[in-house]
Amino acid sequence: MLEIKQGSVVVVVPAHIRVPENAGELTTKDMQRVVKARRGVGITCDATATAMEKDPQRLAVPGVDPAELRSAGKVAEDIDWVITDLEVILGRLKQANMLLDADAHVMLRKCLAYVRAQEKFDAQLAALVPQLESYFAKSPSAPKPQDQL
Repeated sequence: MLEIKQGSVVVVVPAHIRVPENAGELTTKDMQRVVKARRGVGITCDATATAMEKDPQRLAVPGVDPAELRSAGKVAEDIDWVITDLEVILGRLKQANMLLDADAHVMLRKCLAYVRAQEKFDAQLAALVPQLESYFAKSPSAPKPQDQL
């Protein structure tokens, strides 16, 4: 199995998927130069490899081995599945992020409500949490006095 690490995330890719060394390092111009495969490349590779094996005399393509062609198509399809799985995980993590951010935001609103309520008795209390005040001052959903908990 191949492990790809980025920050705190480790993705384990099946061993038969060979990730090219320069993957992730291509510039935009390099990406534009890469040949764009059409949909169904894996299925077409498999079908063509089968045809090459059935009639090797007529389909003897120089530099193309049927087994290698089939393998290349399988890898191309399999990495699509890995990417799909990652997209599902990414969607789940984005939702988790939204929910966790919302929980933290609600707690901050409670803190702000407490600070504002206690300022009557301790005028310097807000000075202890200047970032709390500025967070809600610049927020598009800044709580209104009647909106506080």
